[in-house]
Amino acid sequence: MKKYILLLAIGFIFAGCDGLFFGPRKIVIKGKIAKSSNVSEMKVRAESTYTLADAKKALIFSGNEYNLVEISANGTFSGKATVGSATVVAFLTSDNQFIGNLFAGGMNVLPLVGVADDLNTIDLSTLTLEGTRVIPANDPVGSQIQLSAEELNFMQQLSTYYESLAKNIDMDKDGEPDILVGNQILVNSLVYVTVGRFGRNSTAPVLLDTTQFRIDYSVRIEGDKDLYNEKFTPVFQGPAGAPYSNIKSETHTGQNCFISMFDRTDFSLTQGVKNTYLPFANGVYTFTLSEKNKYTFTHTNVDMGNYMVIVIPTFHTDNDGYITKVTYEFELPDRTIINPRNLLSSYIRIQINSAQYNQLYEGLHLYGTYDLENYDFYTEKIEAKVKLSDVSTIGLAYIDLLGNEYQMNWTSN
Repeated sequence: MKKYILLLAIGFIFAGCDGLFFGPRKIVIKGKIAKSSNVSEMKVRAESTYTLADAKKALIFSGNEYNLVEISANGTFSGKATVGSATVVAFLTSDNQFIGNLFAGGMNVLPLVGVADDLNTIDLSTLTLEGTRVIPANDPVGSQIQLSAEELNFMQQLSTYYESLAKNIDMDKDGEPDILVGNQILVNSLVYVTVGRFGRNSTAPVLLDTTQFRIDYSVRIEGDKDLYNEKFTPVFQGPAGAPYSNIKSETHTGQNCFISMFDRTDFSLTQGVKNTYLPFANGVYTFTLSEKNKYTFTHTNVDMGNYMVIVIPTFHTDNDGYITKVTYEFELPDRTIINPRNLLSSYIRIQINSAQYNQLYEGLHLYGTYDLENYDFYTEKIEAKVKLSDVSTIGLAYIDLLGNEYQMNWTSN
């Protein structure tokens, strides 16, 4: 099982490894800083170093893509973000110290999905500060950003990854947001899960009960290749106060980046349990990339068994038994049907394998430049000559809106 997971992961890494790039459509995010003479601002001043009146810049970013804009003398700002991304809007002082981040729709990220085709501007209106949460008078989630109740709950749960933004925006602790000085690393989860039996023609797929999912976890850290020293083995440690002793690592490099994957491996566990690659608890972790590059960040664990998009496949064949296409359905673990455009940020990648794990077909790249507006999430045509009778397993992979990577294994029986 470990070998199979690793082969899948390596294949996904070298499919791209240029960082995540979303579609070309941009949308303007604008707002205005409220005056600091109110009681709420005075209370924040007593509890923190800064108020929102100290904000001179707005940092709008998603993944490794960002837009740093100046806040004018009258408190207004305007910057662009990419449609189809989960965007963070952080407010900084003149010397780039963190003040707070936009909190809209109960989330620390702004999910730029479910927006009308003719929408080109989101006006947050007046902004106020509560702790490190920057609250907009005009919350676009539910009005300009359309999500179902289930999709909204899903995003709210997963956005806990960004609860520690104030601590994680400067992981190398040099006083500057990492993304601005080229030292940024992206920390996400890699989740591998066995979910059921794939469908075939008129035979419906069989999805296991969520209590029977076999889920394996890794922490996935990506950064620019220039940060990587091949003579130094990256080290991942934590959580602070109760560090694990069973962390294993794999690091690979592509054309422009490195990717390190860390898992907690316990081979004493049997096939009858939920996983053998265990999740990492909430806490503070350190990642040492070289003698000069050390990062400290807060990791928030989410139960992926309850919060993942399940991609459910069905194969369709011609009269000779050759696969012509595969169709997909999309559900949450509670069987709620969802719109994949609102929760996924990549194409669906499929790998079709024989019983000996020989790859019979490999589909679209997991990493690269995505044209999601014109992508058919529901159907993929298979041009290669592959007989369904030769297929034993398939691996489906995608990246969610927050950058977490999922690999889903479906079997023939």
